[in-house]
Amino acid sequence: AEQPWRAAAYPPSDWNPAAGSRRLGYGPADARQEAGLEVARVWGFRGEGRGNLVATRAGLVYPVGRMCVVLGGSGGQRVLLEHAGPVAALAVHPGGTLVATGD
Repeated sequence: AEQPWRAAAYPPSDWNPAAGSRRLGYGPADARQEAGLEVARVWGFRGEGRGNLVATRAGLVYPVGRMCVVLGGSGGQRVLLEHAGPVAALAVHPGGTLVATGD
């Protein structure tokens, strides 16, 4: 999938994938996961393309970057964090109980 924002986005001048940015105080993504941080709530929606919002029995499923969000009827969220890259595809089983995602 085309990502036009990548041409305009640059890492910090002291960025190192293994160490992060000392100047900005950011560690690598793995360090944040090791620190036990969890996603509490996701705000946003990747609205480009077709079929990127599907209805299931559990609620609405949609991608946000590398995550998929399941938004339940009461407003609660479940966040799926297993993708290595931006989610580019969603498909729902006709019975509405199973969703496949791809990056």
